[in-house]
Amino acid sequence: MLIEEAKWLGERLCSLGNEYFPMINVGSSTSVFRTQIQPYIDEFVFKPLREQGKKILHADIKEAEGVDLVGDVNDKNFIHQVKNLPVKSVLNSNLLEHVTSPQTVCRHLEEMLDTGGIIVVSVPHRYHYHRDPIDTKFRPSINDLCSLFPNCTLFDGEIITSANTHAKTLWKKICQGNFLTVAITVKRWLLPLHGMDEWRKARGDMFCLFRPYQITCVIFKKK
Repeated sequence: MLIEEAKWLGERLCSLGNEYFPMINVGSSTSVFRTQIQPYIDEFVFKPLREQGKKILHADIKEAEGVDLVGDVNDKNFIHQVKNLPVKSVLNSNLLEHVTSPQTVCRHLEEMLDTGGIIVVSVPHRYHYHRDPIDTKFRPSINDLCSLFPNCTLFDGEIITSANTHAKTLWKKICQGNFLTVAITVKRWLLPLHGMDEWRKARGDMFCLFRPYQITCVIFKKK
């Protein structure tokens, strides 16, 4: 998550009424990730919600500290488990580019909620290739995301532009002495070491080195 993205999400979520909580954060990662690796996630998104007394359930596929509910968004049992909770909204941030079928995931997010529930989604719009464990290079617009949620209406949406770029990210790694990561990135641009498909996805980053990152952020309301 980018800082600008975290600020946008935090402002929008804090403006939602109490009737949209508890909220489940699907694909939450760990508390270490949210508070130490990317501490601005907790600072701008979750801390203000806690201060408002709004409850968030963090859900992830792996069991770890800071994960309240363990499960796979594509598992029907997990979806049924969420539906049995008093969950009124869903947050899904930076997950759809890491799954083979974003259409399926979006359908399952809809299934978790009753009519009137809120779904908040963010996905990179312009961002470098990053595997976790895969990156399909899914970089949707607002309209692209709308098409994946046919049972929802668009409540709010914006493409957020970051002050950061891929060039700045690589330069920061160099300054930190992380030369191996930079070398691997350059090799991935130049050589199809892991197959032609990954090479095609990665080499496009060369032509966007100095262009600001962008994130598509949307809020839907289930019909």
